[in-house]
Amino acid sequence: MKIQEPVRINMNDPRLTATDRTSSQSPSFQKIMSTYSKDLTKDHLQQILVNIDQQGQKLSENPTFNELRKYKDLVKQFMGEVTKSGIALYQTDIWDPYAGNKTLKTVQTIDRKLIELTDQVLNQQDKGLSILERIGEIKGLLINLYT
Repeated sequence: MKIQEPVRINMNDPRLTATDRTSSQSPSFQKIMSTYSKDLTKDHLQQILVNIDQQGQKLSENPTFNELRKYKDLVKQFMGEVTKSGIALYQTDIWDPYAGNKTLKTVQTIDRKLIELTDQVLNQQDKGLSILERIGEIKGLLINLYT
C-alpha cells in the first residue's frame, strides 16, 4: 500500500446517505429553541407595546412628570428588548446594506420625539391633541422598529 495514494469514498454507499436522510427529516434542537425564543420575544414585545399604549392614554389624560417618566421607562424597556434580541427580529432573506442605518435612524427619531414630548409636558403649553399626536408618532416608530 502506498501512503501517498488518495483514499476514495463511494458517495453512493447507502450507509452514508441513510444518516443524512434521518438528520434532515427532523428539526434540530437549536432550530426548535430558536423558533420558541422568537415567539416568546414577539409576545413579550407585543405586551410591552400594549403597556406603552395604556400608559400613553394615561399620559394624554393627565400630563404630569410622573406619567411621562413611566411612559419613557416603558419605551426604554421596549427599545432595550428590541436591541437585545435584534438579531432574531431583523433576519430577512434579502440583503440590504442600509438596514443598519435605517434602524439607527429610527432609534434617533424615537429619542427626538421623546424629547419633544418631554418638553411639551414640562411646559404644559400643549395639551390634549398635541400630546396625543406625539404619543402616536412614538408608537408608530416603535411598531416600525418592531416589524
